This record gives sequence, structure tokens and C-alpha cells, in this order.
Amino acid sequence: MLGDHPRNSDGLKVYSKQKQFETAKKVDEAITLLIKDKEAINFNCVSKLSGVSKTYLYEHQAIRERIETLRK
Repeated sequence: MLGDHPRNSDGLKVYSKQKQFETAKKVDEAITLLIKDKEAINFNCVSKLSGVSKTYLYEHQAIRERIETLRK
């Protein structure tokens, strides 16, 4: 039986923000490494090196624009 007390979702919100930060950091580190090593920069390379899905890369506008700019 569920009570009438308010739900505490603060922990989930903090976890979600932390996970978003860590994922963006992985992508940034992968791009930085590719630039340093003078490797090709594209969605496949960034995805493989960072361990982040290509879907994530395409769905986040700032990351997508950065990769597209560096790809040229």
C-alpha cells in the first residue's frame, strides 16, 4: 500500500546530471585525443573511442556540431 507522502526524486536527478556530465566528458576526451593524434574525426571514431553511442552523439546538438565542424 502506497502512502500519501511526497516522493523524493532528488537522488535520481543528481545521478542523471552526473551521468550526463561523465558522458560529455568521455566524448570531449575522445575528441581531444583524436585531435592530438591527428586522427580522422567522425561519428564512428568518436563513438568507438568514447564508448558512447552514435545516437547520443547525433542527438546532442553541441556535440554534433563540434564533430561536423572538426570532420571537415
